[in-house]
Amino acid sequence: MLNAGLKVIAFPATDRPRESDAMLQKYFALRRQLANAWLHLPENELADQYAADTGTTYRDVCNCGLQYQRSSQPDHEFRAKLINLLGDESAPAPGTLLAAQLYLAPHEFPAVVDIRSIPPWLRPDHVAYMLTSPPLFRRRGESDTYRLHMSRWVEHLQKVIAEDPRGETGAMLAQKFGEHSHFHSFYFNNGNVRNLFRARATILESSLEAINYELDWIFPHRAESGRIRLGIIAADFAARTETFVTLPVFRDLDRSRFEIILFALRSDGSAMEHLCVQHADSFVVLPTALQAQVKLIRDADLDLLFIGANVTAAATDLTAIVLHRLARIQMTSICCCVTTGMRNVDFFLSGTLSEPTDGVHHYTEKLQMIDGTAHCFDFGGDIPRAPSRRPARKPAGIPDDAVVFASGANFHKIVPELQDAWLRILSSVPGSRLVLYPFNPNWDGYSVELFMERLADRLRKHDIEVNRVLVLEAAPTWQEVMQRLQLADIYLDSFPFCGATSLLDALRAHLPIVAMDGTSHRTIQGAAILRSLDLSELVAHDIDSYVSLAIRLAANASRRKSLAKKIRARMRNQPQIFDHRRYAEKVGRVFEQVWREYCDRQRRAG
Repeated sequence: MLNAGLKVIAFPATDRPRESDAMLQKYFALRRQLANAWLHLPENELADQYAADTGTTYRDVCNCGLQYQRSSQPDHEFRAKLINLLGDESAPAPGTLLAAQLYLAPHEFPAVVDIRSIPPWLRPDHVAYMLTSPPLFRRRGESDTYRLHMSRWVEHLQKVIAEDPRGETGAMLAQKFGEHSHFHSFYFNNGNVRNLFRARATILESSLEAINYELDWIFPHRAESGRIRLGIIAADFAARTETFVTLPVFRDLDRSRFEIILFALRSDGSAMEHLCVQHADSFVVLPTALQAQVKLIRDADLDLLFIGANVTAAATDLTAIVLHRLARIQMTSICCCVTTGMRNVDFFLSGTLSEPTDGVHHYTEKLQMIDGTAHCFDFGGDIPRAPSRRPARKPAGIPDDAVVFASGANFHKIVPELQDAWLRILSSVPGSRLVLYPFNPNWDGYSVELFMERLADRLRKHDIEVNRVLVLEAAPTWQEVMQRLQLADIYLDSFPFCGATSLLDALRAHLPIVAMDGTSHRTIQGAAILRSLDLSELVAHDIDSYVSLAIRLAANASRRKSLAKKIRARMRNQPQIFDHRRYAEKVGRVFEQVWREYCDRQRRAG
């Protein structure tokens, strides 16, 4: 029996392959029946059948995720047949398209299907299908394949909408895109996603303009003297990561130079919200209607609006708000993992350690950088310390002398390349264990069964016993996260989308960390945090050096002890990532600089 709160998730039984599961087999058979029906129906009968019970059944099967399930050899052969039928055509026959959607993930289509070639009765559902995020990536390189194919498709969709944004087709496509666009799956690769997110923002802007929302706005001239009117907008100011990294932006600003107004979609009355409000001049809970929200913020006559939320993962209510021009200057930062692509967001605030040398090319916004890492965390009080006493390993089936690796990387971040690197490490360190807690309660869309099945498959390929990997249930509190980390000797950060808050937990547990350098903000942020703590020796430059570093640390207990001592000292010595006063000074200077430049342009324009 494991410690309270440490519940292990079981691997699927090896004596019952998924393809023999009776219910799954039933769905596979129904899928084959439906696919063959669509392939053989005369084209003039497809629309009527799709509107009838056959279409209802089809949509139910298509939407249940069978495209991502492991299936039998005959199904693999049928998939190959469908890909061959599709060929490289951008305008496949409707019946072929319907059959293919039952078997293929959107990014597995050999070519981008021209949305104009699809009959009007099928277009809305095809857009929804294309915007379905994969529950996980199964194969090496698949996250990049997804990014490249879907980038081409989104850019195609954007061009079609631009041809007639207020027409029936353009308006429908933009509306469906807004309803179904979940873009977090585009984070998990090394590519530059600037053009993709610009296309995304253009479509979302079109969807609002098509229903007569006025996105652009001209503010009256305002004198440079006096306090800068700074707005901070977020979904809420509850105790969660977005608040922890936004509070340092305004908490210690010089109030003689800044007037601070907080805007939120909702109020939860929490202690964290109360603390945020204490450090502002006013707190405004926005009304529910978009037009009223926009008017209220514009009426505040803000000089600068800072966006303290992620508006890139999904098209949320807050995303719709910040697509508008709400202040003279609009800026976002690390809450957004990538560029917003939005024409009315002017600046992205980052750090010199948190960007590659070509960082400016990853943003549609103008990049503004402070010295050091872009990250600073303010938890609203004393930083809790890790427990000094390690929990017993024996109840977890871990020998006391085993080297234990751990990672709290989110489920979605554990792409096949990362998983294989971890298993290479386990293979090279006899008797070692890997503890994972990938189901962060702040995220959703988890397919636990698929994750465990994929992991079991890879363990078998690497000839590693399943009892050497412990996958634990979600840890909803910091204390439960610490319980997991206290089992470990070494923390393994994720790549290519690396950690920030999860990395911070490992640092607070004083664990040596193995991290990877990157080529963009989202892939370099972990390395930036370590470098800000003078821990660059824990940053690897490629997968092989990542694996080698982990193996070397596993073999050297005295080195681990020395690093733990160094981390403990750094964490106790007001590091950059906790120095919210110094962080506010840097951010304040950026705010004042962009405001002066704005006023200079205003004067030159007359």
